[in-house]
Parts: sequence; structure tokens; C-alpha cells
Amino acid sequence: PIECETRMMVCDLAHVTLASRSASNVTLASRPSREWLDCYARDVPVDVLAAVVGGDIVFALRADAAVGRASVTQAPDGTRWLGLSAVRVAPDSRGKGHAKAVCAALLAWGIDHGATRGYAQVVDGNAETAAAVGLFGSLGFTAQHRCRYLRAAPR
Repeated sequence: PIECETRMMVCDLAHVTLASRSASNVTLASRPSREWLDCYARDVPVDVLAAVVGGDIVFALRADAAVGRASVTQAPDGTRWLGLSAVRVAPDSRGKGHAKAVCAALLAWGIDHGATRGYAQVVDGNAETAAAVGLFGSLGFTAQHRCRYLRAAPR
């Protein structure tokens, strides 16, 4: 049985237009703070959130409103990829541009760390899907492919 479906969205960072390269009241840190974890509101161990193999990682926080995570890693062909993940907005802060500010800060960080391409994976089939696709689309991301995660059958 299918556990979830996702869509992978990608962009060429040379074509991303950032309204501002300033952090727009977004704080960047190498590890998630207690405030970041509270806003993220998911039961994921910090060691898992902070894991990256052969790359750089950053956590973005717009106080009490939104969070995001980004990493820059290098593909075998030398391309440096910025991966956006864990973008969440507090329920009472949605629709106010907080996610866009967090993503703009993460994109600027990625560009400053040598990334030339970007990707974001969006979970399909929940109440946040349309907003996430719209957000990443407004930043220059386009759909590349879809994935299905299957639940393993018990042995």
C-alpha cells in the first residue's frame, strides 16, 4: 500500500529572483533551536533533522511564525544542490508571507554556499500541498517528477 506520494520540484538558482537578499527578520543557525523545534511541531529527533552527508546545513526561523531547513551538497557531476525541507508555518501565521521570507533567506544562503540548482520535495494529498506548490512555484521551482513511498508488508 502507498504510504504517501510526493512531487519533486527543482530550479536553476541563476533564475531565482529574490525580492531581497536580506534575512527579513529570519535567523539562521547551524542547529535547530528550541523555538525552531516548537514551531516545526513534528516528532523528529534533532540528530535526524541535523543530518547531512558531505555538505552544509542551516536552519531558518522567523520568530514564532515559520521555520525551514536547507542543505547544500555536491552531486557526482559536480553540481552543487540546495535542498529545501521542513518548511512549516504556525497555523495562526499562515498567509502572511512568512514561508516566502524563510525560503528567500534559505535560497540566499544556498547561493552564498555555491549552490547552482535547487530542489524541494512536496508531500501530496494534504491540506498544505497547494500552498507549498504555490510557494515554491512563486520562487521559480517547477515540477520534475513524482515519488511514491510504499509501506512494507509485514513479514
